[in-house]
Amino acid sequence: MEASDLHFEKTEGTIKCCPSCGSAFECNAGDIEHCVCASVSLTEKETGFVQMNYTGCLCINCLKAIKQEINPFD
Repeated sequence: MEASDLHFEKTEGTIKCCPSCGSAFECNAGDIEHCVCASVSLTEKETGFVQMNYTGCLCINCLKAIKQEINPFD
């Protein structure tokens, strides 16, 4: 099989409710490379904050807000 014969499809995510703001969002934790949250790079401190305060995944807006709140000059 040649590389040109290979194709990868984005898997569909699950609709979840953000435990921070309550909004619905698509979570693709089963295919994290294609999940929208993969676009937000959290530091160890930010990740620890999320883990200590929330159960489950957060929406992209809340992840960005937490990043801005914890490290406002990044």
